[in-house]
Amino acid sequence: MEAPSLWIAIQTSTPNSHQPIEYTVPGFREHRVVITRDKLAFIAVAGGLVFTVVWLLTTALTLGDASVVVPLVNMSFVAAFVFSVILKLERIDARKLATVALASVAVALLTHAA
Repeated sequence: MEAPSLWIAIQTSTPNSHQPIEYTVPGFREHRVVITRDKLAFIAVAGGLVFTVVWLLTTALTLGDASVVVPLVNMSFVAAFVFSVILKLERIDARKLATVALASVAVALLTHAA
């Protein structure tokens, strides 16, 4: 049984071409993916952030103990919560604040237990 192929279309913004460029990649379940300039920009930023996080983590692991570094890195949920509040994607309520505070205390206790 042959796996369905993936159809990737990259939208171009040239005035003479309104047809996307098509690529067929075998082995994927999705049938059509359209990649726009906005998506390419998001992919570039997300890739840069992932690279930075991995590089910082490996650098921190070479300089410090894993029992201290890894729990601190796992505090990224606090940063995500703060950014979502700043960008007004998330509302703050007592339950969320208590959850973040308790999780932060748990990570701090795990870090100091080492």
